Amino acid sequence: MQKLFLIPLLLFIYISSFCQFVTIEYNSLPLIVTGTPYAPPYEYSYGQTIYLENDIQGSGIINALTFYYNGTSLNYSDSITVYIGTTYFDNLDSILAVKSSTLTQVFRGTLTNYTIPGSVTIPLQTFYPYSGDSNLVIAINETKAGLDTPWANQFIGYYPQPSNRGLSWANTTPWDLYYFDLYIGPGAYPTSGGGVPKVTLHGLSRLPCQSPKRVKFSNITHDSTRMTWSPPDSGNTPTSYDVYYATSRYKPSSAISTPYTSVDTSYLLTSLNSATRYYAWVRTRSNSCYSVWTLVDSFKTLCAPSATPTPPEPFNKPFPPNCWQKGIGLLSNPTSFSYISEYSQYWKGRPYKNNPGSDSAANTAFSIDSLHHWLISPPYNLVTASNKSLEFDAALTTNSIINPLQAYFAADDKLVVVISTDEGLTWSSANALRTFTAPQVIPYTGAHYAIPISSYIGIVRIGFYAESTVGNLTGGNIPNLFIDNVKISEALPVKLLEFTGIKEGSNNLLQWRTATEQNNRGFELQRAAPSNSPQGGGQEPSAFSTIAFVPSKANNGNSTAELSYNYKDKKPLSGGNYYRLKQVDFDGKFTYSNVVFIKGEAVTELVLSALFPNPTRQLLNVVFQSPKAQQVQIIIADIAGKTVQQQTLQLQKGENNKTVNVAALSKGTYIVKVICADGCEAAVSKFVKE
Repeated sequence: MQKLFLIPLLLFIYISSFCQFVTIEYNSLPLIVTGTPYAPPYEYSYGQTIYLENDIQGSGIINALTFYYNGTSLNYSDSITVYIGTTYFDNLDSILAVKSSTLTQVFRGTLTNYTIPGSVTIPLQTFYPYSGDSNLVIAINETKAGLDTPWANQFIGYYPQPSNRGLSWANTTPWDLYYFDLYIGPGAYPTSGGGVPKVTLHGLSRLPCQSPKRVKFSNITHDSTRMTWSPPDSGNTPTSYDVYYATSRYKPSSAISTPYTSVDTSYLLTSLNSATRYYAWVRTRSNSCYSVWTLVDSFKTLCAPSATPTPPEPFNKPFPPNCWQKGIGLLSNPTSFSYISEYSQYWKGRPYKNNPGSDSAANTAFSIDSLHHWLISPPYNLVTASNKSLEFDAALTTNSIINPLQAYFAADDKLVVVISTDEGLTWSSANALRTFTAPQVIPYTGAHYAIPISSYIGIVRIGFYAESTVGNLTGGNIPNLFIDNVKISEALPVKLLEFTGIKEGSNNLLQWRTATEQNNRGFELQRAAPSNSPQGGGQEPSAFSTIAFVPSKANNGNSTAELSYNYKDKKPLSGGNYYRLKQVDFDGKFTYSNVVFIKGEAVTELVLSALFPNPTRQLLNVVFQSPKAQQVQIIIADIAGKTVQQQTLQLQKGENNKTVNVAALSKGTYIVKVICADGCEAAVSKFVKE
């Protein structure tokens, strides 16, 4: 009874997932299925491998096996028992292991015919007839005590590939296969990979009809996909091809009469169910000669297009959410695009704005070279033309988790919001809805954006495309982009036709026009000074602050006529000014306009341009305009005027952005004053320490 409990406790499963390379050689008709070596390190091993009929494509009497390895000794791995059988299954996921009681013992003894390193040929004591119409199972039980080192000396080498067709178990005592069959059953131990050893199957001859090669799926929609393949490399010339597909993984029987026949090397699968995984097979036909079925990777149809408006997508776990996909490809016209694994590291779920207390959002970092990654929405059905808009929240922070700061796009960074008008089959830069590049700023505090899409009709998908040519790994200031609460809304509150600005004497004149307004309370006019961010060469805006509010001219905030607005900034910053509009609804929702830059006058005196972030917890950015290179004293005082912190800074001519650490200050309001060496004083500013 003790052994009943010992066997499961001593079970180890070694699993890997790499690519398999399959080649076939016919020299006096042996057949070789090739892999890459891998071996378990324990002394007693038992392993099974499923070889697909499509990989073999031969039949006959198997009279010998040749295995391959890289070791230099088999002193402790030369006593084995070999079993062969067939199975309907093409992987070990659902059964974990084939029962040894269903296999035929074909060899038991000590290996003698081998080279070091190289190959081991096993002449079978019992020949095994193989018809070629089922998958082959080979199992090996290593029964000799002792451990060959290094690992490559172990005889049972299991060779990685992705379809879970090979498993090996190691033990500290010899395997008793009766207990193996008793305890290793469906669901007994989870598995996620496997391996296939390279083997030569002696005694098989090639089937006259060979299977097609390089089967692929393309143009996947919610109800169709195109299946393509290449003719076989050898064998009879096909007169036609049979195609079979189903929602289960079980292959068609050899006698099935399929209604799907193609004389070409492609077939369009239609009338499929949405959001459903399908498995497909194809075989060649030449008169009455049929090849074995080729199993190809499964595909999953897209979700059915949803009506609009859609509820906001919060991107809660798991990520990506149902019906969203990831892709890769450089945005161009047209885009060479492919979908990638949901487990890829780019575009992942993280708390919005790095705030651990917030809900998850879609996140990507501009940290690597050649970043061309997509996050693709489900299909949306814009049934008829109407006043619709795409809405989402966005934030751009540094890679700090606890105290995020404003991050900036480098010159090569961009976020492009793109629409596909054919359910995601094609993507093009010509269909870009909005592009975010330097010197534009997506605030680290988050912003809500609304983009008109009223000109689009039919089934569309939305792509959020992140591009970075050169990674931003220096300085610890990696821009982190967050997207959240994506939805299609029925109406855009305000349709902004343009927002422009010009210099008018010593003033800056801002002008904008709206085509329509709905529920519009008005516009906050916001201003920012240029920043000396290392990513932008001193040409990006610092934090924006509101300088004015302009109420809506519309009656109760609603208008279908064109309206014009203007505002004159009579005290612009001397070093240049960035402006944007924050359009605010009566219900508190808001959107931002494009950013306008107006160049400033030459600096003639020391100016304190901006403080950000404000409020702050740790770091305070202080922006100066200096007429010359000079040394200054920055003084921080409490509200009563008592100096609490003082620091000497070296300024260059022009704009300067200096960082001051205020983490040691208590919570409250403070005053910042700057004094230059000749006694001049810059303007006084306030900030709040949280």
